[in-house]
Amino acid sequence: MKKTIGIILTVVGYLAFGFSIASIVGAEFLQANNARADEIGQTRAIGIGLLILSLALFIIGVFMTASKSKKQKEMELELSNLRYAKENQ
Repeated sequence: MKKTIGIILTVVGYLAFGFSIASIVGAEFLQANNARADEIGQTRAIGIGLLILSLALFIIGVFMTASKSKKQKEMELELSNLRYAKENQ
C-alpha cells in the first residue's frame, strides 16, 4: 500500500512539475507581450507555488517507493539470523 501511494505521489508530482514550468513560461510569454502586471504576477505566483508543491510531492513519493515494508524488514532479519546460524555451526 505504501509503495502504491509513493508511486501515485511521484507521478502526480512529476505532472504538477510540468504544469508549473508551463505556467512560469506562460508568465514570461505574457511579459513579452506587454500584458497586465497583475496577470503576470498571478501566473508566475501560481507557477512557483505549484513548483514547490510538485517537488515536495515528488520527493515524498520517491522516499515512500524506496522504503522497505515491514514484511521486507522481517524477512531480512530472518535471513540474517539464518546466515549467522549457518556460519556458527
